Order: sequence, then structure tokens, then C-alpha cells
Amino acid sequence: MLIDEHRIVTAYIQALENASLDHENLPPDVLQRLRFPEKPPSVDDPDILLSLRLYLSSPNIAVGTYSAIREAILLRHPAHPILSFDQVKKKIAEITGVVSVVEDMCINLCMAYTGPLFSPLDKCHYCGEPRYDLAVLAESNGKTKRPRQVYHTMLLGPQLQAQRSTPEGAREMLYRLQETERILREMKENGHILKYKDALCGEQYLKAVERGEIGPYDPVLVLSIDDAQLYHDKKSDCWMYIWMLLDLRPGIRYLKLSVNPGGIIPGPNKPKNIESYMYTGLHHLCALQREGLPMWDGLQAAVIDTRPYLALETADTPGLSTMSGFVGHTGALGCRVNCGVRGRRRPGTSTYYPAHMKPVDDYTVPGCLHDSIDLSRPLPPLSPAQYAHDLNDVLRCTTQAEFEHLRKSTGTAKPTIFSGVKHAAPVPSGFPLDVMHALGLNIPELQYMLFRGTMECVAPDCKSTWKWAAFMKDDVWKEHGKTVAIARPYLPNSFDRPPRNPAEKINSGYKSAEYQTYMYGLGPGLFYRVLPNEYWSHFCKLVRVARLAYQHKISFEEVETVHKLSVEYVGEYEELYYQGLTSRIHFCQQSIHTLLHLAPETVRGGPLAYHSQYPMEHTIGNLGLEIKQPSNPYGNLSQRAVICCQVNALKVMIPDVTRTKPQPKNVIDVGNGYMVLHPHDRYARPITGNEGLVIASYLQGDDEDYSTMRLVRSARLRLPNGQIARSMWKERKQSLQHVRMARNVKLKLDGKLAFGEVQFYFPPIHRPGMLALVTIYPDPDPTLLEKSHHTLHAIACKLPGPNSLRVVSVKDIRSVVGMVPMPQHAWLDGESTVFVVEKLGLELAYMGGAEEPIDDDDD
Repeated sequence: MLIDEHRIVTAYIQALENASLDHENLPPDVLQRLRFPEKPPSVDDPDILLSLRLYLSSPNIAVGTYSAIREAILLRHPAHPILSFDQVKKKIAEITGVVSVVEDMCINLCMAYTGPLFSPLDKCHYCGEPRYDLAVLAESNGKTKRPRQVYHTMLLGPQLQAQRSTPEGAREMLYRLQETERILREMKENGHILKYKDALCGEQYLKAVERGEIGPYDPVLVLSIDDAQLYHDKKSDCWMYIWMLLDLRPGIRYLKLSVNPGGIIPGPNKPKNIESYMYTGLHHLCALQREGLPMWDGLQAAVIDTRPYLALETADTPGLSTMSGFVGHTGALGCRVNCGVRGRRRPGTSTYYPAHMKPVDDYTVPGCLHDSIDLSRPLPPLSPAQYAHDLNDVLRCTTQAEFEHLRKSTGTAKPTIFSGVKHAAPVPSGFPLDVMHALGLNIPELQYMLFRGTMECVAPDCKSTWKWAAFMKDDVWKEHGKTVAIARPYLPNSFDRPPRNPAEKINSGYKSAEYQTYMYGLGPGLFYRVLPNEYWSHFCKLVRVARLAYQHKISFEEVETVHKLSVEYVGEYEELYYQGLTSRIHFCQQSIHTLLHLAPETVRGGPLAYHSQYPMEHTIGNLGLEIKQPSNPYGNLSQRAVICCQVNALKVMIPDVTRTKPQPKNVIDVGNGYMVLHPHDRYARPITGNEGLVIASYLQGDDEDYSTMRLVRSARLRLPNGQIARSMWKERKQSLQHVRMARNVKLKLDGKLAFGEVQFYFPPIHRPGMLALVTIYPDPDPTLLEKSHHTLHAIACKLPGPNSLRVVSVKDIRSVVGMVPMPQHAWLDGESTVFVVEKLGLELAYMGGAEEPIDDDDD
């Protein structure tokens, strides 16, 4: 019975409220460092430094590789005692103090033997399997208790202490304090935030600061949890959670160096009690909050007192319901922010859908007959006070029937273990939206099913009435698939994996990145004149919302635009697709309802992408690549997670051990993050024709005669966002089959944005900088731009005009874009037409460490 789960979770909550480091059985040296931190040890021994650098030379160096290099060094320098592999691992643990706590768990993964109720047990509470290996127990006459399965929790305290222990680390940790002061000044001067640039701009965080709940040096944490698929072709699910620090600036916050695994829960089965696994990590956090976490501050050269604050707990939609205690997204109150919108269900089914419009036909389902919801009115999230009231009602249940009734009426199924974390955002305020899955996967999949006509059709509905299903016919769908595949060469490498032919691949592992580029990038251009006009224009409204919501910086006015368009889109969606028909209630998916909360949640918690699941996905990918033992993937994954935490701490505490990334050859730094890359012309050459005239005109202004100038061309330019732009003179030498075009750029020209093809030139020696000669595209078609809600920049490929060539500084270039040909049926005025495609979430990917590699192109 779920009522039994109430008793279990309540016991965990009470244990967290009384947490103490003395209850954790920590090694004495670890406990001593947590309570009495000191200046980090200096490593002056060159042999130890060499050992550490050798160990860190590869993110996953093998024992054999390390030992072979060590032996080679000792043969040449026998007097230098390079540490063995095991010795260097022990040295890192000794320096950092970062350790893992190993706990027993059920062999079937049901639960962990933690907390007041489960830790004394000798068999699983759920499946009855023995905790210990019975054969070993029998051989030792009950003296040796070997657990059949264990899991690891990486202690948070030593990792936080390491982050502030050096002057460099302490300086980075000042970002939150300084940025918070700037934001509060801006709000005082303007009445509101002008531009939301970080999660620190969120109203919820700022109010906590103003109330004094968060001190100036308190680490502010985000916890993210998700299940991970380690291998594509075999059952390998497991769960893990990570910690992130809002004290660090976004440029380093989401890098591997700054994201620390918190716990690894082996698979492949889903835990029946997730709280038992998270308990160890949360108990440690609560103990640090109750006792305080002293830190050695490298800038102040003194110990400072802190209390870690848990600001957010993130997960995908299924994961959130697991840890939050709310009903899932198919429940009667399935909204992620618990706004109180009650779902409706079809007769004879149990799944609820947030259909805001009351069905207009003969609809008599009990509990679903509420009036249509006015979408223009605010839909505030569930308040902590109302949550506490609802939870108390649920906990007072004495029968399963009473519980089922209250669960449906309140949307609350059980308490959440996070209620035991007191120095935190109150439940349920700490559970934000996950824009990655809602906008990046769920809605694109829904749109595909609608346009393809693969949504479930329930009688008396008939697919022949589905005007929106433009790709229902196989021949139309196959032809469309080809147009998507043809776009590949026109999408730069920085766009990650370009969408494959959806007619062939969309049902066989189509990735989220492919869906995003397909729907939000290519969609407005490739769906034009294929979808009926009203459906195409409505789809473009969604694209506009997604492009704005994915930004890492979003202005106050853009947030208002998101809200306005979202309300319009959801209302029009129900009018165009659902049409108030009982048979189509399942069209009203929870992801569509989520759009109504994008703007309010941006105000409440800052730009949505800052607390999405992207860092979690990156961590899963990074750790998954390091697994070297397929026969024991979960144990190996746990070890890699421990090593990751130790290495991250070591790199902060002893910056000298970090291997300096070699500067690529022939790279010229022109400032502000712009770098000119190899190759270049071997010799300067005259620039003739109209190009020469334009460049000469630009360079005039001193006494030199540029009529016979000779310049050096350069092939590539790296932008501050990690993209690489390429000169068209170099790129055009490659065939279309072997290129991902990167010569089309977005730039600032005369105070406004423009698009063009670019090539780069070194100016004369006495004129510093780098020149970009840009062939400016004509202005996009204004009618299509307006009808598409500014998502379709369609440009007829006319002959360049006399003023189309412009010379600008490379620092005017903002990003690399795709210029994709439109299908012939969509050409403007019968002329070949292209449209602009920009990468969604480009800046966020770069902040997570994604950037194009700087390889050396052939001359």
C-alpha cells in the first residue's frame, strides 16, 4: 500500500531534520577536515607533481598505460620515485579529502539499506531477497557479512571546501555575490530586471536573499537527477544525481570541471524506493546545514562560516514525480508546477489530459465537467502553504480508498524527502520546469505525429477530417524526408548532428538535437506551402516561443512576448486540433500546457535553460565514455564518478597540476574571444575587381595608397561562442557532398542584424585587427517574416547589388548560421530561395564545453 510509503518517507524526513556528521561514521581525518579546515597542502615535490600530471594527462588513463610510462621514466631517471598508479590515486584522495560512502542495497535494486527503518534489515523490504551473501555468511559462521550489492555516494562537503580553498577558486565563488548585488541595483533603478541572464535573476532566489535566508558566502546548490542509458543496444539503465554551484559564473558552472556527481544508483531495474538511495547524500547536506560548513577561503586566507543552500531540484517529468511525491503527468492534476488545472479523460480510460476547453459534444465523465479555463488569466504554481495543507490531508488517510480519492483531488501522492532539507527553497518551489524535454523532445514528437497523421484516432473521429496531416500520404512524406536530408551540407558542424531523413530514421533513435534542428530550425522553411496556411502560421508561433525560451539571455520584453505567444498558441492549438471533441482529448498533451508556464517560470527562476537537464545529459555522456569494464559497468561507473569528484577538487586546489592546453599552431588572437585559425595564404596577393575596390575604400583614411595593395587571405575564424566561420574562397573548393557550410554568418551592420557570406583578410601591418569582407544577403521577404512570427527569414537569391559587398571588423560577426535552400514549390517570385537556420541553444552548449575542434585544414 502507498500508505506504507508515507510512513517510510516520513521516517527519512525526520532523520534529515536531526542530521549530524557524527551519525555518518566518517573516517576521522575526513571529519576533522570538515569541521576544522586548513590551508590546502602545497605540493612542492617535483616527482609527486609529475605523478599527478601523468595521471591527469588523459581523462581516463588506463593502469597499463600509466605503468608503462612510469617504467620508461624510471629507466631514464631511476633516482626519481614516480608514484605507482595505486599510490597516485591514494595521494589524490589524501590531498582533496574527497571520499565516497559505500552503502548496501538490494540485489534487485528495490531499496538501499539506509535510514532508521531500512538500515537494520537483513532482507529487502519489497522483494525479500537477502542483504548478504549467504554462502559467505555460512562459511564464516555468521561472522563475515558481505553485501550482495552496494552503491556509492560522493560526499559534498569536501568538494565545496576544495572549491574555495585557493585564491583562484575563492575569486570564482564571488560571482554570485557580485552578480546578486548588480541585479538588485538594476531592479531598484528600473523597477524590474532588464535582461534575465542567469538563474540568479529568478524572483525566488532574490527574495530568499532579501529575507536573509542566503548569506553572502553560502554555497547555493542545484541538484539534478536522471536515469541513464549506458549502452545503446543492451539493458543498462541506472540512476545518478549531480551537484552544481550557482556561485560560479555560467561560463564555468556547467563544465565537467565544475559539475560533481553526487551518487550512482546501479541498474538495470528502477528503484522502488528512490529516497533510500538519496538519503545518504541529503543527510550529509543537512548535517552541513545544521552544523555549518567552515571553509578555508584562499582570498581572505582565513576560515569562513557557511551554510549550503539548496535552491533547485531538477529532473525530467517521470523523474520529478518519483522524487517530488506528486502524481505523474497523466494524473488529474499532472501539471509540473502544480498550477491546479484539472485534466479531463475520455470515457472508459484512466489517463488525464489538460484540455482547457470543455468538450462541446455529449461529454459526461464525472470529475471532468469543469468549465473551460480562461488562458489569459494567471495560473500560479502551488504555494508551499497549500502544499502543506494538501499533504497533511493525504497523510491522515487511514484506508487505501480514502488515499486514492485525496491523491486525485490534491495531486499529492506522498511526502518528498526534500521536505527534510530545511535550508532550501520550500517544497514545491524548488522543482522547476525542464525545458529540455518539454520543448526539445516532447512537443517536436507531438507535432510530428500530428503532421504525419500517426496520432491515435478514436471513433467517431476520422483521419480524413485531419486537415493538418499534410504528410499522411507516404509519397508526400518520402519527398519531404529528402528535402530534410538535402539540408545537411548547408548546416555548419557546430549544429551537432544534422537531422537525418525523417522518412527513414525518425522511428529509429531520432535524437533530441535532430528534432530541435528539424522542427525549430528547418520547420518554418520546409513546412511552408506544405501545411495549410493556418496550421503553418500557428506552428511558426511555437517556433518563435521555443527560440526565445531557449536563450541564455532573455530581455524583459522578450519574456512578455513568450507569454503572449504561448497563450495564443495553446488556445489556437485546441481550436485547430482538439476542437472540443471528446475523441481528441488525448491531443492535449501536458507538454502543450507547459508552454503557459514558460514566461512565469522564467521570472520565478531565471532563463529556463540554466536549470534544464542539459548538464545532467552531459555528465551521463562524459562518465559513460569512461567505462572500461562492460562486465561490471555499474561498479566501474561508480569508480569513475568518485575519480571525477577527486580530480575536479585536485585541479581547483593545485592549479599547477592541470595540463595546459597547447595553443594550436598558427592561431592569432585578435581579442574578445576571436581567433584567426590556420590555414592562410603563403604569400600576400593583390585583391582585384570590386572586392579590391571595397577593401581599398574601407582602408582609406591615412596617407598610404591602397590602389596596389596586397593582402593575405585567411580561411577560418573562431568566434567567442565556439563556432568556426570559414572563408568562402576556401570552402567553395570542396564538393557539396564533403562540406558542412560555415561561410554564412549573422553580423551587426549599421546597428542592426544582417546575414552574409564571409571571407577574411589580414590588413596591412600598420592596421591592426582582422578584416571580414561580407557579401550581404538581401533583406528577407517582409510578408513571410510577418506571417511566420519572425521565424522564416526567406531570401530570394538575386544577383548581388552594387552595395552588397561590405568590409567589417571580425568582431561584428555574431554567429555562424545555415542558409538552406527552400523547396522549389516555395520559391519567392519563381527565384531560387534560401532561408536562415540558427542553432537552438548555441550559447548553452558552449557553456557546457561543446565547441568545434581546432584541427588543421589542408592548405
